[in-house]
Amino acid sequence: MTIIHIPNYYRPLFDGGPDGPLRWQDDVTGFLPAAMLAYFEHKATPEQFSLVCEYGEYYIHAPCWDWNPHLTEEGKQELAQVRNQIKSVTTEQDLSQWMYACLDLGIDPF
Repeated sequence: MTIIHIPNYYRPLFDGGPDGPLRWQDDVTGFLPAAMLAYFEHKATPEQFSLVCEYGEYYIHAPCWDWNPHLTEEGKQELAQVRNQIKSVTTEQDLSQWMYACLDLGIDPF
């Protein structure tokens, strides 16, 4: 079994702007796209599901989400909440709830 981890690397979205996450579709190893597609089809192995969750944690921690000039104090609290919530995801249902919480913030992690 090969275990990969998401690199802790973000790229600038534009000159002088915040750093944003890499998209899972851009992964060149093939592991992350395979894990994501298996998750979408409800066929992810435990290792693949773990990788999907790791990607979610990487994505939601991108600095660009803090840079939003329209982010209210309430929004900052909600962002902190989804950043913490991803750490305790253990089931597809948990991950779906986390994903919808992200979408409520205008963030589409997948």
